[in-house]
Amino acid sequence: LARRAIEGHTVGFDFAGTVAEVPAGCEYKPGDAVYGTMPPGSGSFCEYVMAPLDQVAKKPASLSFAEAASLPLVGLTAIQSLVHDNGLARGQHLLLIGASGGVGHVALQVAKAVGASVTAVCSQRNA
Repeated sequence: LARRAIEGHTVGFDFAGTVAEVPAGCEYKPGDAVYGTMPPGSGSFCEYVMAPLDQVAKKPASLSFAEAASLPLVGLTAIQSLVHDNGLARGQHLLLIGASGGVGHVALQVAKAVGASVTAVCSQRNA
């Protein structure tokens, strides 16, 4: 069933790369290093993407392209689940189970950034 849903479609959400072309009046220029996420169904596992400007940001110089491409969807998931959906705020305590996982390691940083106290749980192998 899952295979039929993606057959013939480009999959993937996150991307990082170098701007090739831009529309008139765009804040980015060819050669800029950027990263972002694609709308559902658009796909990012390809050589070029045409991303909505509100889903693109300049890549921090401190991140490699691979590191930058690994952040958008997990970052949005962490922020949405902790802050937007559950109202995590300064002074609250968060028990984070799976703190070494794909979303967990970013959720830990988001929680600390908003000023929450965090108890992180992960397997002994990842401690």
